[in-house]
Amino acid sequence: MNLSAHLAVSIRAAIDAGQTILDIRARSFHVEHKTDGSPVTDADLAADSLIRERLSAAFPEIPQLTEETADSAARLSAADCFIVDPLDGTREFVKQNGEFTVNIALVHDHRPVVGVIYAPCLDQLWYAAEGIGVFRVDSASQRSDSQLPEAAKPIHVSTRTKNLTLLVSRTSLPTVEAKLDNLPGVVCVQPTSSSLKGCRIAEGSADVSICNHGTYEWDTAAMQCIAAEAGAILRFLDGSEIVYNRSNPHNEQGHFLCNRPENLKIVDKLLGL
Repeated sequence: MNLSAHLAVSIRAAIDAGQTILDIRARSFHVEHKTDGSPVTDADLAADSLIRERLSAAFPEIPQLTEETADSAARLSAADCFIVDPLDGTREFVKQNGEFTVNIALVHDHRPVVGVIYAPCLDQLWYAAEGIGVFRVDSASQRSDSQLPEAAKPIHVSTRTKNLTLLVSRTSLPTVEAKLDNLPGVVCVQPTSSSLKGCRIAEGSADVSICNHGTYEWDTAAMQCIAAEAGAILRFLDGSEIVYNRSNPHNEQGHFLCNRPENLKIVDKLLGL
């Protein structure tokens, strides 16, 4: 399967959606709440519309599962499916702290084979595809499509097994910092939003992360492709593999990210805190 075209379209859609989000962020935007209490804004919906249109125009035969569009059971019989979170970190967007991303993944036979994450406020892009590799691009919005490959830097997880950097959510930070003595090998704890955790571990600037609450397929699909291509381990908290394009897209248990198998003991200790 040649994934170059799928990757190229996904990258451009993610960057353009990110710029649309920034345009909306610069003016007044409307915030509503879904039935589960999570926020949704004009930026979520505009980015979702842009990405769906781009992917549909280029690959009309591939169904899509996105956070902001009604699901269709037709995707379940397809070997391929795009999985999209048009604005991952809506709460961060509303708080204006800048830690939000655009996530696009292509899943083939229940595995992510293309992953694209763009952080608009950082103007950083991470992408991966099976058979192509995994890369980061800085100042991504300032580069043409032809310039993007030239600016791409190959990335890989760190080889650290001590002096580890642990990434946690802001709500978990006080608890983890208070119990740092119970985490031998961890020397630094940093608060980071979910998708950026995967990118930081994939590029080697951090080592371990844990999410102890439920997520959805669109929260992890792009991150999983990027992390796996860089050498990281991303699994459910019970150690089982995460598969995609399921009838129920809810990842009811949390997940962990780890740079090396030797550091899985840190994950076990985190689960015990």
